[in-house]
Amino acid sequence: MVKSKKLLALVLGLVTIFIVGMTTKPVAAQTSGSEFTISPVFSEEQNTKTDDYFSYTAQPQAVLPLGITIQNLSKTNTHKFEIRLVTATTSDQGKINYSPTKKKRDASAQTVLTDLVKDSATIKTITLKPGATQKVTYELTIPEDGIQGTVLGSVFVHRVDNENSQANIGIVNEFSMLVPVILKSANAPVTLPKLNIERVALDSTGGSAYLKTTIHNQAPVMFGKIKLVAAVTKRGQTKKLLTQTNENYEMAPNSILDYHVATTGKTLAPGKYTMHLKMSSGSHDFKMTKDFTIKANQRQSVEKTLQEDNRTRSRRWLWLIIGALILIIATLTWLLLRKRAPKQ
Repeated sequence: MVKSKKLLALVLGLVTIFIVGMTTKPVAAQTSGSEFTISPVFSEEQNTKTDDYFSYTAQPQAVLPLGITIQNLSKTNTHKFEIRLVTATTSDQGKINYSPTKKKRDASAQTVLTDLVKDSATIKTITLKPGATQKVTYELTIPEDGIQGTVLGSVFVHRVDNENSQANIGIVNEFSMLVPVILKSANAPVTLPKLNIERVALDSTGGSAYLKTTIHNQAPVMFGKIKLVAAVTKRGQTKKLLTQTNENYEMAPNSILDYHVATTGKTLAPGKYTMHLKMSSGSHDFKMTKDFTIKANQRQSVEKTLQEDNRTRSRRWLWLIIGALILIIATLTWLLLRKRAPKQ
């Protein structure tokens, strides 16, 4: 009987782990199982003696090398790698993203990393036999009049093997690694971002509604430790219908941040509103406002999506519960039959 109780406890524990595991989003380790490694090859022009990223002062007409060594760590498998230069962007979570995305080039950017490669492709492919090592180098040519502010990006390496590399753009998994690149102007520095709210629209994802607030940094300046304080009012009024505060955000030069202001589980009624936003970084405060309108058809569309998302989640939970119950009933039945079976 004691063994039966232990077995039942084990089954119930496994059911709990099963339910938790099915409802938790997996997070892939960036390098686990990748079977390769990369390391930067620094030149004399490197600003800082660091093993983390390339850092250059971009003197006019200078030629700056970005060299990386790729090593296939597998003892048995040949691997194919795609190497590309990437322009840094800002993620919806408020972090600087050095990986490829589907975002288009920002119209406010005068210079991005790929502009500085003159004599070779910005995307390269190599194949390495087991244990082999190869160096890949990009040469950046700084224009005669230099660059403005900061150019930010990375050398991004993806192990593609037999995959369709184009289909994997924007997907960062255990088969990708990168080295950030920071180029700073040798001219008068651009120190402050140029910020504005381009658009506010009602939207939803994952069963939650929010106001998608598109913040544009139009200056070649990266900045961080940003505190955002948002408030929504009826247009022309001062009563705050929604408020939200977030901290430790970052923005890349010449990039877009799609900031999500939650509507606290409901959608706003059709009408005219104003988004009030304050962004603080260091001793600098940036205050912005943007009028926006929620139309009846827009609200209906978002609510329909919310209902579909909630139904999907409800069905998923229902099947999880049914599966767990079936497993428990089967286990209890087996234990009962085992208990009643005649002993040999």
